[in-house]
Amino acid sequence: MPQATSAVTTARRAYESGSLSFLELLDSLRMLRDLQMEYFESEAELQVSLADLELVAGGDLGKSIKSDR
Repeated sequence: MPQATSAVTTARRAYESGSLSFLELLDSLRMLRDLQMEYFESEAELQVSLADLELVAGGDLGKSIKSDR
């Protein structure tokens, strides 16, 4: 995600200098938004899977993982 954020910053500067079209800037912003959505969807899937696993295991896996370290 840092690379996509950097790409947006670079695209914005290029647009401001006139070397990039507005549509290209929007495309850069869209790619960042899509990447962020993928990240949050993956995080949500992870949390749902963890909750399902805890339901089957019968307890809070977060506490047992922390106590093992």
